[in-house]
Amino acid sequence: MRMPFVFELGCEEMPASLLPTIVQDARTKFESILAEARLPYSDLRVYATPRRLVVWVGEIDAVQEDRLITARGPSRAAAFDENGKPTRAAEGFARSWGVTVSELEIKDTPSGEYVYAVKTERGEPALRVLERVLPSFVRSLEFPRAMRWGDLDFSFVRPIRWVLCLLGADIISFELAGVKSSRTSRGHRLHCEAPVLVDHASRYFEAMRSAHVMIDQNERREEIIRRARGLSEELGGEAVLPDELLEEVVYLCEWPGVFRGTIDSEFLSLPREVIATTMQHHLRFFPVQKEGELLPYFIAVRNGEGPGLENVVAGCERVITARLKDARFFYNEDTSRRLEERVPELARIVFQEKLGTLLNKVMRVQALVQDFGHLLSKEERQRALRAAYLCKADVVTHLVYEFPELEGYVGRELALHDGEHPVVATAILEHHLPRRSGGAVPATPEGALISVCDKLDTLAGYFLIGKEPTGSQDPLGLRRAGFGVISVLWKSGLRLDLREAVEKAVANYTGFDEHQRRAVADLQSFLVQRAKVLFTDEGVRPDIVDAVLYHGIDFVERSWRKIQALREFLTHERIEDLLLAYKRVMNLARNSKEGEVREHLLVEQPEISLYRALRAAETELSTLYEREEFRSYLEKVAKLRGPVDEFLDRTLVMVEDDDIRLNRLALLKRTGEVLGKVAELGELR
Repeated sequence: MRMPFVFELGCEEMPASLLPTIVQDARTKFESILAEARLPYSDLRVYATPRRLVVWVGEIDAVQEDRLITARGPSRAAAFDENGKPTRAAEGFARSWGVTVSELEIKDTPSGEYVYAVKTERGEPALRVLERVLPSFVRSLEFPRAMRWGDLDFSFVRPIRWVLCLLGADIISFELAGVKSSRTSRGHRLHCEAPVLVDHASRYFEAMRSAHVMIDQNERREEIIRRARGLSEELGGEAVLPDELLEEVVYLCEWPGVFRGTIDSEFLSLPREVIATTMQHHLRFFPVQKEGELLPYFIAVRNGEGPGLENVVAGCERVITARLKDARFFYNEDTSRRLEERVPELARIVFQEKLGTLLNKVMRVQALVQDFGHLLSKEERQRALRAAYLCKADVVTHLVYEFPELEGYVGRELALHDGEHPVVATAILEHHLPRRSGGAVPATPEGALISVCDKLDTLAGYFLIGKEPTGSQDPLGLRRAGFGVISVLWKSGLRLDLREAVEKAVANYTGFDEHQRRAVADLQSFLVQRAKVLFTDEGVRPDIVDAVLYHGIDFVERSWRKIQALREFLTHERIEDLLLAYKRVMNLARNSKEGEVREHLLVEQPEISLYRALRAAETELSTLYEREEFRSYLEKVAKLRGPVDEFLDRTLVMVEDDDIRLNRLALLKRTGEVLGKVAELGELR
């Protein structure tokens, strides 16, 4: 028999930003608890609103699955005497496991024959099992910050006020933080004053909807999108619904009430990002646009519906007007001075106490841009150097001080206002990209180069002073910076040698000579790990990524081409030729020291044939490698299996003559280097 189950934990309002993570954590933990409790189930879902966390299971077995228990006891010799009669050891063992001596089984093991007790443990009713495990489930949930209240030895993200827990029509009875579970819930804070009684788990959603609570966050999301689009169409535009803001608003309400408001058209002269940031980041409003231009309207969501909407709209309009007046004042103040005049002011802002000021950082970024300026045309290089000089200047503006989210956007707008080249202005903004995992990367080569140089400078500095991320802790966002470096080099096509760039970025810091070698090695390894994560996220087998990045990474895009080529070649009919040839060669070549192959010491025909085949292929292989035609390279080297097999089958490598032995090992080492130039094939599984 199977029954529906619902567990609702009612709290004071929980932070909307934490709820998506809490939902995922709760789902993972509850799945694990049901598995450990031997309770088969189907249709498990987790929901959250500001005031409640809900675990719903469509069907759960009413009784635990039985469990077969096998316990090893004394040896047969100790359990039975020479006449086969049970000893006191056997009787005691049987009694301790609740079986009779006649039910004991004798099993042969590597250590000899032993007595075993085998019995079936009958499953308990699910009601009793859940009573035991639910308190531990709640205690297992994790939060960045948890609260304690009263004198309880209990913490949670917010104080718990009620607990509803039903299996079918039955209450699962337990106590949590001084609150006893029941069949009583609470409805919307404004629209339902009376307690909500749920007589059966299957009628939970119906009961909550009648109390103006929309439990399913996905349903709330669709409702907000549907109504926001409807209102914006009435206004002749379309609602701008960023995913991050939409998710936050979804978790700010239990019953979404969507409405519209207006702003004074005079504010539309402000840069788009200033208006949008004021609406989205500070007020949680959605802008309305038409053909890319903002309209003098906004769409907002309140928690609930009913009378008083006109007061809500009027209040929102007053607040956004005040905020936009502040933004306009700051914008006018900031445009009264040129952006370049603000650069010296960066000398009073500390980047990091051991690493200098933001002005020092700007100078180092400029130096890196100069070092790698040869990757750009003359005009691009000049624009990149100018943008690098100006890229941090907006940090000291009024707008960025008031709206930190606008850093980069303000720099771009002020640069355009000052008459800087449009690409310079764009590069100032783009050097902050990508702002998040999977985000957009710079579209201009100038922006791409500054973005990489800025992030490498940050990473180099913190690695020099021993502030690299450890474990799950990364308060400085260095992993994000590392992902940014790899993403930009990968997606933009900027042909920058990452090894060389790391060395130059570290060398730009003075006074850390004794730490430079360690910092270079650690930072290069760190970036390789970031590349591995990004490439495997693209669906590539981890062993393929490990094989290509085994010896590090120079050009990110080239490494990606190698990965694609190797992934494709693994389905090729000659893949076994390549892998077997490489394996046989490296079994011996790993014992070889560095050394040139001396042709006059090649005395047997198989080794002469292998050497000639290698020499004949190397020129073409070198060309294929330089052209990054890695698939063709792999196909070509796979043909070396024949000469390799002939050599290893017919020639003794480890001969007594030192010169000949070392020469043959050198030949194998050279062959292995050619075979494994695209990837360390021994990493493939």
